[in-house]
Amino acid sequence: VLACAVPVDRDMTVTLPETFDQKILTDSPELPGRIISPAEGYTLALDIGTTTLVCSLLDGSGRELAVAACPNPQAGYGADVVTRIREALDGRMEELTRLVRSALEELGLRCCREAGIKPRQVNIVSPVGNTCMRQLFLGLSPENLAKLPFARAVTSPRRVPCGGYLPAFSEAELVVLPDIGPFVG
Repeated sequence: VLACAVPVDRDMTVTLPETFDQKILTDSPELPGRIISPAEGYTLALDIGTTTLVCSLLDGSGRELAVAACPNPQAGYGADVVTRIREALDGRMEELTRLVRSALEELGLRCCREAGIKPRQVNIVSPVGNTCMRQLFLGLSPENLAKLPFARAVTSPRRVPCGGYLPAFSEAELVVLPDIGPFVG
């Protein structure tokens, strides 16, 4: 049963399957790559929320070593996605992008300090979040989200150097998975 499809209307017991050896990335038709092992480095998982930014530092087995969070500094330009789209289209795109990248880079550095690793040891950075927030992080105009048919901007996986997005993590690769839909987080 999909947990997201079950209404919680009474006390429930959830039984999870036994744990098994986890890997962060595997070869797949959608994201050609490799299995990441602990010996190969670390991953920063970035959750770019409209309200809150969260960064998790993971080892190669997927174990969380550190987590840091802060309010999304873009909130000064509006509390909701629609207002931020309007602000970006009204000429504040670069500032919105700069704010979110700067905050996420600081969170990533905080995680590295907490875990006792150097930023150059991070080899994968992967951003997730609703379509608009991710586009603002990537520096992609959210014009596609301002009017029908609300098209997705990222339709295929991307692997690019991370340095242009988060300079402190210039040794890492930015792994961006395709958008699920125009406003799906």
